[in-house]
Amino acid sequence: MTDLTIIIPWYNSKEKSLNLFRQIDKYCGSKKKEAVSFIIVNDGSDKDQSSFLEKRFDNLAPVSIISQVNKGPGGARNTGLEAANSKYIWFVDADDSIDLENVVSELKILASESEIDFVDFNIDKKGVSSNSTGLEVGAYGVESRLKLLKRFGRVVTKIFRRNFLLDNNYLFPEFCVFEDNYLILLLPLSVKRFYVSGKTAYYHNVSSHSVTRQPLHPRYYDRLFTALAGWERAIEFNLSAEFNEVLKYKFRSLFFSITLKKMLLDEEGRQCIRDLIKSYLFAVNKIEPNSDMNCERKWVNKTLLACADENQCFSCISSLPGEKGWLPSSHSLEDFKRIRDSDWGSNILFPGSGVR
Repeated sequence: MTDLTIIIPWYNSKEKSLNLFRQIDKYCGSKKKEAVSFIIVNDGSDKDQSSFLEKRFDNLAPVSIISQVNKGPGGARNTGLEAANSKYIWFVDADDSIDLENVVSELKILASESEIDFVDFNIDKKGVSSNSTGLEVGAYGVESRLKLLKRFGRVVTKIFRRNFLLDNNYLFPEFCVFEDNYLILLLPLSVKRFYVSGKTAYYHNVSSHSVTRQPLHPRYYDRLFTALAGWERAIEFNLSAEFNEVLKYKFRSLFFSITLKKMLLDEEGRQCIRDLIKSYLFAVNKIEPNSDMNCERKWVNKTLLACADENQCFSCISSLPGEKGWLPSSHSLEDFKRIRDSDWGSNILFPGSGVR
């Protein structure tokens, strides 16, 4: 059994993965004996790209390649998680890079602390390094769950204990992007002990090809459904009022506020803001049937005004109905679902939870 398996979803990523592959080559060519292995999950890449990948790591012992039909990054991560034979796993995106030396030097922490659920490393963005949780270096326990729920940070900066994920049935949504939004609402609720490292191990590449940076794309609406499913599962924990308040705040941001800002930048998206409002109200009414809808409408109105750029979408905002005219609508959410399902050719799959 290896100590750490690095799981890399890979979809037509020949050019994007050059920096990461150089780090793998560097590690495999070194004389270090730390037990690190790599699983690259070829997630339905084209024939030429798949051939390149197979030849690139042919007979390189620490690297395994698993090929599957395209399931999205979450499906690739789940495949790697199931195939791994290590105590700890690390999900790394193909277009980013890592510092394995810093990770290996911290493996002693993982070895001596059997109950640490994850170790979080700093992330470098455009030469600036920081911790995505905002926490100081050190060990934390269950008393820090609320802080972690408020700001869980990036999944890719964390090395997880494999059984922590499997024992809690924490798998990623498949056939979607924004797969992390589902788990960042759940992981903080189960963690018992984690460690924040002061070392930088993850190097994020800002890609113009990302769904988050492209003009509004049908797959952008994946975030609505991964956030809603995460909130729906999280409330089963019978949380305190304080936790529920933070959980709802996170859901509002993931489902509504961030989506609204993206839609306001797109002419077609601005025409769908009414549906986003109705979808949000429907989602809240579904999860919290006793919610005060008038308060929810006031929050929507406040958020609209805060996010809107008057020069860009004043006419859009002024044409919306008043607060009392906003009604929850399952049909609006179903419309977004049809848009994203059509692009993917599939429903989102939540392993262990069925299709939503």
